[in-house]
Amino acid sequence: MNFFFANSYFSSKQYGFIKGSSTILQLLKIMDDWTVQLDSGDKMDVLYTDFSKAFDTVPCSRLLFKLNKHNINTNLATWITNFLCNRKQCVVLNEEHSS
Repeated sequence: MNFFFANSYFSSKQYGFIKGSSTILQLLKIMDDWTVQLDSGDKMDVLYTDFSKAFDTVPCSRLLFKLNKHNINTNLATWITNFLCNRKQCVVLNEEHSS
């Protein structure tokens, strides 16, 4: 993580999975922003996007290519590869496992 912070890979708007920047804080921040806008008579549009499947839809080879292009440490790239690529998921319900 220190590498990513030191090289400014995270936006100041990044929430979740970063110490001191929880998704609860994100919700509070956005609600505060919206309240300020509405109180000043401004209009706004809101678009909700679900990224829950983002890592399932980005091919590992493309992600690894980009990591390599940014000269990410080889050990870190290997760890990311092992963590994200060739993963399998299943659902367990009443002791039955999905394929």
